[in-house]
Amino acid sequence: MKQKAPRKPNTALGLAVAGAAVASMVGLIIYFHIVGLGQPGLWMDCEDEDTENTRGKVLRKMESSGKSTTYTIYFSYHLPSGEEIQDEQKVDFNTWFLAREGEEIDICYLKDSPRRVLISGNDYGSLSVVMVAFMDLLILIAAIALYRNYRKNYATQDESDRNF
Repeated sequence: MKQKAPRKPNTALGLAVAGAAVASMVGLIIYFHIVGLGQPGLWMDCEDEDTENTRGKVLRKMESSGKSTTYTIYFSYHLPSGEEIQDEQKVDFNTWFLAREGEEIDICYLKDSPRRVLISGNDYGSLSVVMVAFMDLLILIAAIALYRNYRKNYATQDESDRNF
């Protein structure tokens, strides 16, 4: 009885998985360095000496639905010079739910750039970034496992043993 030839490894699948992991990681890097700059919560620490903590007033709240629900708080705050700044920020559901129009909220802003503001306690975007990074890690581990399996089972065989 003739033995079945080993199944040809799907190197294209392994390369596709590895490529997806690398592309996703590059996307995260681009997000942090370009898009993330518009999300001060990813870069600011309200305990940092470069930030100023103050109170702001909630002007209105908005909930918009589409593929996902987005929660936005419109607010104003005053600089030490007396200048009033009005801004808006996408927030997580808990921050949005707890905020009441007309009430004060804790915020912090960069002293050198007071329009870069963060509503304290807002975790909008942080969880999704962590989840994407975790999925990238899993994809990369799968790509490495596929590659190691290929090397173990096929790369060490002589050409005469390969009956593809």
